[in-house]
Formats: sequence, structure tokens, C-alpha cells
Amino acid sequence: MTVEWGGRYYGALMNIEVKGKGMDVGDALRGHITNALSEHLTHYFERSLDAHVTVSKQNSAFTVDMTAHVPGEILAASGEAEDAYAAYDMAQAKLLTQVKKYKSKLTDHHKDEVPSKVISA
Repeated sequence: MTVEWGGRYYGALMNIEVKGKGMDVGDALRGHITNALSEHLTHYFERSLDAHVTVSKQNSAFTVDMTAHVPGEILAASGEAEDAYAAYDMAQAKLLTQVKKYKSKLTDHHKDEVPSKVISA
């Protein structure tokens, strides 16, 4: 569930800001970005976090720049295409790759490993 307040959208645990640079971002695109981003990020993070998405258009191409503020880091990605939705999808794919890599660093991959030999003193 997302709630709009003052141009920002608040999901269950996150603050997503969607802005247009030199253009107006329509409600349909804003809703698509907010719902998709909150769904994917809440899958990986239980804590609250901020995300900023900027949509711009130059000539016939749309550019989507996004940042996600996660504990200890700021992840950034961008995508460019002739369609705003396609540009967002490209940027989101890049951001999710970074999120997976970030979460992999935090995961203890050796937690179930049993030592092969215990030396007693």
C-alpha cells in the first residue's frame, strides 16, 4: 500500500520520491514506478529506506535516474530508452542487481558450515 503526501509516496517502510526534470510525470507512470520499486525493495529490506527517482526527456529519449539509500551505502542506477516505462525498467534492473550484490555481502555464507576438525586443548 502506498500513500501520497506532499508529492512523496510512502510504502510500508519506505519513502519514494518521483520527480520530473523539465517535464511532468503523469499519475500512471508515477504509480508504476512507486508500486514496482516498493515491491522489489521491500522484498530485500525490512528496514525503512529512501529512494529518489528522476525522469527526464531530451529530444526523443527518456532518462530515468534513481538512487536508493540503504544502510551504509547509496545505490544508483540509470536507464535510457525512447519510452519512459522502458527507461524505468532498465534502471530498475540495474538497481536490483546492485541490491542483490549488496545483500550478498551482508549475508553470512558460512553460518551452516561445520568445522571439519575441532582441536581440544
